[in-house]
Amino acid sequence: MTRTMNDLLYAVTLSMIIACLSSCQACSCSKTDPQEAFCHAQFVIRAKVLSHGLVTENNKTRVYNLRIQKVYKGEENLNQTDGIRPYGSHQRSSFAKAYTPSSSARCGVKLGNNTLYLLSGTIWRRKLQLSWCKWFLSWSTITSRQRKGIRGSYAKNCGDM
Repeated sequence: MTRTMNDLLYAVTLSMIIACLSSCQACSCSKTDPQEAFCHAQFVIRAKVLSHGLVTENNKTRVYNLRIQKVYKGEENLNQTDGIRPYGSHQRSSFAKAYTPSSSARCGVKLGNNTLYLLSGTIWRRKLQLSWCKWFLSWSTITSRQRKGIRGSYAKNCGDM
């Protein structure tokens, strides 16, 4: 190749890298074990996804309507969030909304309707926030050891973290 072609190839490659760095977004978080994920979450719940949609203000946020069946961590925090209310004919569960970025590049979570999940996350501006970087699993995939941890042993060991 001639020097001019090398310079042109270099310029094109450099331009592509700069363009990608300025416009590309990627979700990046380190994997944690279930114990650590439990301890660092502000809430941990078992919930069924009733429906979902996009927040119309910006279309960059997905909102999930949840039926919370069990709270394993953060009950006092959950009661302070917007939109939580008793749910069902016997009011033994709660209805809540959870928010996540609509894009997986921004660590958004995609959940299926009518599916039961273990969800963990944070509370920001009185709203439940879900993220790829937090612990979420279909309830049917959780091992018996994990269920035992969720029900008590994880919380007992959070002081060590």
